[in-house]
Amino acid sequence: MSNGNTLLATLTLPFKSARTIYEGSSEVRLYRNDVTGVQEIGKRVSKVGLEDALGFKEAELLQRLRHDHLVPVYTVASVTEAGADPLMTVIEMIMPYYPRGSVSDVLARNERLGIGDAVRLARHFLLGLDFLHEKQGVLHRDMKSGNVFIDPEGRGRIGDLGLAVSMEPDGTAEALPGTLFYTAPEAFPTKRTDRRADIYGVGLILHELLNGPFSWTYYDGLPTDDLLRRLARGQRAMKDEHLVFKPHVPPRLRTVVTKAIACKPSYRFATAREMLEALGKAPLIDWYQVGEPFTWEGTVPTLPRVSYQVSATRVRRPDRWRLSGKKKIEDWRRCLDDQDVTDLSDKAVRDFFDQMVSEAMSR
Repeated sequence: MSNGNTLLATLTLPFKSARTIYEGSSEVRLYRNDVTGVQEIGKRVSKVGLEDALGFKEAELLQRLRHDHLVPVYTVASVTEAGADPLMTVIEMIMPYYPRGSVSDVLARNERLGIGDAVRLARHFLLGLDFLHEKQGVLHRDMKSGNVFIDPEGRGRIGDLGLAVSMEPDGTAEALPGTLFYTAPEAFPTKRTDRRADIYGVGLILHELLNGPFSWTYYDGLPTDDLLRRLARGQRAMKDEHLVFKPHVPPRLRTVVTKAIACKPSYRFATAREMLEALGKAPLIDWYQVGEPFTWEGTVPTLPRVSYQVSATRVRRPDRWRLSGKKKIEDWRRCLDDQDVTDLSDKAVRDFFDQMVSEAMSR
């Protein structure tokens, strides 16, 4: 007589591993579904120290999180290697594959993103966070450029939700010791995290989108202990010299980023919606790079002779002024009357771009 536990069949998933994309602490594999022909991503995460994460504790909730600016999780499976300690179980999350990759991948390929593109993507990430925070009561805990993606339609999507965690009634949760460079300064002293830590991550991502990837040369030979000491003191892992703005980033936009990445949580935006509204009010000229990208020598950026295009046409929208246009600036040297520029913080360069924004807003 059969009972309810009789094994009737073995289910074999039709995934063929195409290649390993990333072999760090969380292995990421590219799969091809032999039944559908669709490429998908599998990410494996160890359970050790992350028992409260959604991927382990509430996998069914993780699969129900659907939003235009979140990477959907199709399914979550427990994986135990043959002969391995059962306590070392990992989970594998199956997600869609986006060929363009993460923001980190985009920046590493030197893809050119205008100010409008940067702000648009940041708004997408904030909309995703607003949904997680306010509708689902969930904190991401690991916002960084490698965990936010651009889908084939050009939408920004937040990924790596397996480490997310449900908020406690006071809106906080245990802090996750993730990538040190993106760790909010309060995480180590307080061991707690809240909405403002996720906003801190978006601020750093927007800084990269506007100014290019951070130069890590200074940190290459720096012991991890030094970074931990900075974080333990409530400081950012990276120093202020690595958070400079390119001259064409408008003042109001710099203010938004600076507030988002403030060391003290109380100085940051309290919610994703608040930062979203601040971005909507920041006037901008949609500069985009035409010439060669900036290069870095040590911690000093080098300016090649480049061209930018900008719109001076003002368009009224319900939530903001947006500028775009056709005025062409031949190159940096010509703008500054043959004055060489060796530092992105040069006041003359900043004043030039600030003046362009002021003139466009007055037309």
